[in-house]
Amino acid sequence: MNNTSTNSGGWQASLMRKNVMPLIKAAFPSDLQAVIKPSTIYTAPNIGNIALTTTQDEVFLLAEYEIFGTHNRASTQESTYLKQYSYYSAGNSKVKYKHNNTSDTTSWWERSPYSGSSNNFCYVNVSGNGVTTSSNYSFGVSPCF
Repeated sequence: MNNTSTNSGGWQASLMRKNVMPLIKAAFPSDLQAVIKPSTIYTAPNIGNIALTTTQDEVFLLAEYEIFGTHNRASTQESTYLKQYSYYSAGNSKVKYKHNNTSDTTSWWERSPYSGSSNNFCYVNVSGNGVTTSSNYSFGVSPCF
């Protein structure tokens, strides 16, 4: 999420949002790029359970509440502004696989900062469970648009 161990500024200030997501969009076919529209994204700016901030993003990561439908590690405010995606509420797997070895599972980032630490973001581990770790670790992404 970041190249240092901080979640200060949350998703809005993250290197993932500023640098990686534009590169992912640029890798899409041009006809797909042309039809992607900005979405309003709600996310906590940092540690604690303070009001969420908004960003306009064309390619983004899901928040803890959008994946799991519950609050465990992210801001309690997520449930006020977000809903669980129907794909996940239908009971579909949260496990993701590596693009270069589709039999090998991988952990993947969420955009939610961990509300109990100024260092961590939430992610989904190889078993499909929500956990947290230092924001400078390298994990997969499951981009949305």
